[in-house]
Amino acid sequence: DWSYEKIVAHVEYQRGVLHRLRQSPLWIIACVNGLALGLGTELCLASDFVLASEQAQFGFPEKDWGIVPGAGGTAWAHGWAPHKDAAQAMIQTGERISSEKAQWLGIVDVCIEGEEFDFYVEKIVSWVCSIEPQIQIAKKQNHWKNISFEKWFEFEHKTYCEVLKNKPTKKA
Repeated sequence: DWSYEKIVAHVEYQRGVLHRLRQSPLWIIACVNGLALGLGTELCLASDFVLASEQAQFGFPEKDWGIVPGAGGTAWAHGWAPHKDAAQAMIQTGERISSEKAQWLGIVDVCIEGEEFDFYVEKIVSWVCSIEPQIQIAKKQNHWKNISFEKWFEFEHKTYCEVLKNKPTKKA
């Protein structure tokens, strides 16, 4: 029941929150042991390290609502995904993908099989905590330096607004 303006403002807010996480000076680690759909997948895209269990699934169900991902997913698929065609297809179909396919698409860094997920989460967190903050900052800046977020977020915003304007409205 939200107005067009309220929806667009909310999606811009979500995009901004995730981008501030991406710009945070320290590393953001996402650990997925279940479903990461929509904003959950976009949170993974904004993280510096993503660890996923073999049970993890990722996807963009926005297609089912007649919209596109607006908090970084569309920008990623068109901008910095390593396999753009497959990333765009994931958005267009709403397909849920495994942690292995998510790793291939660049959403996940490490897939953990079996019951060792909690052990690896603990190890990764301990390892990151052992790294000096200045080193974390330098590595993070280097990781994201070649991506023009403003350009891709502008593209995503325009795409989201266009899709939203063309979305059929419910009739009473």
